[in-house]
Amino acid sequence: MRKVLLTVLGLMYVLGLSAQWDPNSQENLRVTVDGILSFEAQMNKDGVAFVAFWDLLAEDPEKQGDRYSDNVDVAYFMQILDKEGRKVIADEETLISHEPSRSFTMGYDRAVFTDSDGNALYIVKDERNWNDRSYPNQSYFVYKVSPAGEFLWEEPLDLDKGYAYYTVANIKVIELIDGSYIFAHDIYLNKNRSYIAVERVSKEGKFLWNEPLLLTDNAISYSYPYVADAGYGNFIVAYAKGESMYAQKFAFDKEKLWAGEVPIYRGGFTLQVWLAFDIIPDQNGGIFASWYDDRYNDKYEEAYVSHILSDGTQGFVTSGNEEGLRLTWSEYMRGFRPSLCYDPDEEILYAAWEEDNSNQSYRSIVLQKISKDGQLCWANQEGEEGNTNGLVLDNGNVGYYSIQLAGDGKIAVFHQHAYDTNSSVENIVTLFDVSGEQPQSLNRIVFSERGTLKSGLVSMPLFDNEYFLTFWSDYRTSSLSDGGAVFAHKIPLADLDVTAIRFPETGTNSRFEIISGGANGKVNFVLDNSTTGNATLDIYSVSGQKVTRIQSKLHAGENSIPWNVQHLSAGVYIVQLTTQNSVQTKRFIIK
Repeated sequence: MRKVLLTVLGLMYVLGLSAQWDPNSQENLRVTVDGILSFEAQMNKDGVAFVAFWDLLAEDPEKQGDRYSDNVDVAYFMQILDKEGRKVIADEETLISHEPSRSFTMGYDRAVFTDSDGNALYIVKDERNWNDRSYPNQSYFVYKVSPAGEFLWEEPLDLDKGYAYYTVANIKVIELIDGSYIFAHDIYLNKNRSYIAVERVSKEGKFLWNEPLLLTDNAISYSYPYVADAGYGNFIVAYAKGESMYAQKFAFDKEKLWAGEVPIYRGGFTLQVWLAFDIIPDQNGGIFASWYDDRYNDKYEEAYVSHILSDGTQGFVTSGNEEGLRLTWSEYMRGFRPSLCYDPDEEILYAAWEEDNSNQSYRSIVLQKISKDGQLCWANQEGEEGNTNGLVLDNGNVGYYSIQLAGDGKIAVFHQHAYDTNSSVENIVTLFDVSGEQPQSLNRIVFSERGTLKSGLVSMPLFDNEYFLTFWSDYRTSSLSDGGAVFAHKIPLADLDVTAIRFPETGTNSRFEIISGGANGKVNFVLDNSTTGNATLDIYSVSGQKVTRIQSKLHAGENSIPWNVQHLSAGVYIVQLTTQNSVQTKRFIIK
């Protein structure tokens, strides 16, 4: 039997009453009402977006709005957007759960996950397994929801099987090839003692192991688990053991596949691990791990990345006994929060991280391309605070960055830039051609109005080679203390990648090249033509605006048509050549 949310719309949407994606980059879609403290968003295989968010609903009116009171209750909500941006849930949101909880522990302990069937798992933690609110213990519960808003399990899954603990935290979930789920989370016996519990659950919500897989030691705490699908029903768990990070690989039946724990980094972190560490699968049975640390105790953190191969060996060669491939090499800059994106077809890893100087008066986002064997591909660039190892995306009060593959040798990089002491924030996406030795910026779009405070920008992978979805917290109609609303925007790849516009092409010439004229400020369009005739060259900017038209007489054989570019700004341009025999297009860059 399926329980259906009462506020879900029927099968026929009331199109005229439902908001949709707006092609105007300054018009964003409001997903929730104001007052939201935090959110997560995921997109399924069909382009449906599940948005999970939470707010406080205190029983005691005197505690309403006090985020740090032990007894304030947290309410968990959900909204679903179909592929066209229409809200599947008729009201502003649907309440998933409102059980006694502790608000100050909620921020990183809920999750939404989409599976291969297009459904979502919505994970909450609360005290429903514990009756004494004077000393509240906690457990995790999982709801499975369809794109239509149906609860697919008769009851939520009690992940801790009726038990409640001092606290539970840092929940992670993946799906294996058979459709079963792997859950991993911390269980704290007290504030100084924890271990990790791993469960395998069927898609019907049934436990598949008699006992959980436990990572525990009587002498040291295990915490902060991260899980990755390793293919063939296997999975990898990376975790903190004391102040170091390790990984283990397991089969679907809990069998250990590596001889022992594989070290990732043995040392301490400046901040909590969940702020400094992350992993992604390499889609070949291994993982990439990223983090930052101050291993030399000089108060200059550095960003690192490591590749653990399917057999548990290191994939990147590093100097000496260095653990991790160092990304930041700036003498006076600190490196933080590396974010990764992997292209399995080209076997290339992309990284973005934040660099600050010692007093945080200068901040930048830096990008790097990393080869299969761990070579840093992009040369140093000279920045305001000295050389930086990689490409500087932006500098100033910048943050909340992510990288997505954009196809055809391109990547899209998303970030937020704050102006006017943070009261005015822009959402920005930049498209790069990364197929050559050095990256080339192709286009940059601001997809929000500037005059409002924003935070928490997240991006979804490119869907169906058509568009990106983005979500963030926005305070355009509320204050930071009251909590903002979740907003979203759809960015069509065709709007971002103007160079991908397909002009009609017919026939071929034996040669059509664009050759720089060097210091004389000209380019030469060189082509071979079989007979005499005419040629038309239409030049477009990267935004699609026609710059000029050049017409020239052709003779049989090689022809060279010069064009003065001194009056043009640096950037990407498109030229369309039309002759009596063919229509061709090429892209070129003016530096």
